[in-house]
Amino acid sequence: MAKRRFQWVAEGQAEDQETEGSWRRASSRSARKRQAEELSELVRSLLALKPGDLEDMPLNSELRNALAEGRRLQEMRSARSGRRRQLLHLSGLLRREEPDVLVRIRELCEERGGPSERELKLMQAERWRERLLAGGDADLAALIEAHPGGDHQRLRQLIRAARKEQQSGAAPRAFRQLFAALREQLGV
Repeated sequence: MAKRRFQWVAEGQAEDQETEGSWRRASSRSARKRQAEELSELVRSLLALKPGDLEDMPLNSELRNALAEGRRLQEMRSARSGRRRQLLHLSGLLRREEPDVLVRIRELCEERGGPSERELKLMQAERWRERLLAGGDADLAALIEAHPGGDHQRLRQLIRAARKEQQSGAAPRAFRQLFAALREQLGV
């Protein structure tokens, strides 16, 4: 007769049934590792959010307190501050949550984790500056068409001056002024 692996069986259940408390799991070890990594990523994104962004998330008080402690530990510079242990604790608390709650938390983190509207406009102004300095009058015409208004002659002058600065290696005065003019043109 072959030797059977030990399996814990709850009282009142047959030995051949798979139970929730058994040692054998329905998922593989690699699936459990992936789930643990997803939870730790979720914890990192929760800790990266501003405290005001957490207010309307479906978090229980124990999890909110643990997040506050995790945020405090992140700010500490000491190597023995317990940051890693706190991250593991937070992952364990999230593991207890219902799957639909975790999905909602992930969605809210993705919504709030991105750049703000102002930051997006600043990035757009930076892209326009790079495009205008690399291109020609066609790029300036595209800017004027996309965002009418503003002083177009001044933009042309700043573009020419910024190109001269880049070629000669001078201080980037016109380069900065061009960015300020683009911010004004885009309404940032």
